[in-house]
Amino acid sequence: MFNPLLLTFYTVLSLKLVVTVFIFAGPAPASRLALLKFIVKKYGVITLLLALLSYGFVQFRRKRAEQLALEQQKEHVERRTRRSSKVEALLAVIQDQQKQYNQAAGLLQSRTEKFLAAQQTAHNQEVALKANSSTMQSTRGSELQALQSELMELKSAVVDTYLHPPVAKKEAEKVKDLPMEQRI
Repeated sequence: MFNPLLLTFYTVLSLKLVVTVFIFAGPAPASRLALLKFIVKKYGVITLLLALLSYGFVQFRRKRAEQLALEQQKEHVERRTRRSSKVEALLAVIQDQQKQYNQAAGLLQSRTEKFLAAQQTAHNQEVALKANSSTMQSTRGSELQALQSELMELKSAVVDTYLHPPVAKKEAEKVKDLPMEQRI
């Protein structure tokens, strides 16, 4: 079964090396059984038990290392998933802000066009009817001032919406409420 040269080699090996050889003795149970019998003859039952215990410990460490590697991989995937969901949420917030900004810009543009049209009409009427009464002019002037003030209000609303969007504040408050580990 065993080569005599191998048996002599086993006598020189330390207990750790015997365990290593036992692990890699081969898939055949006969070769492992022969190795066990040799250890019992040469070193005694205690050494055999220590060798088996060492073999079990090596197997336990190998399985534990595999288990830890799987846990680390799982944690890595979970972190990546959390980051992806946060990025998606932030992209949704940005898209919502962009929609709000575009709506405000469109409203501002229409108001600007109305203001410019009213101003042009007023200017044309002013040139054509210079002799018109002062009450008519003051009415038009007040209309222009009202449109101008409305335009300025809309402009400030657009700037406020763009610089301080309400959705971003809500998202920032949500992120503040999260524990530090989940903010990644």
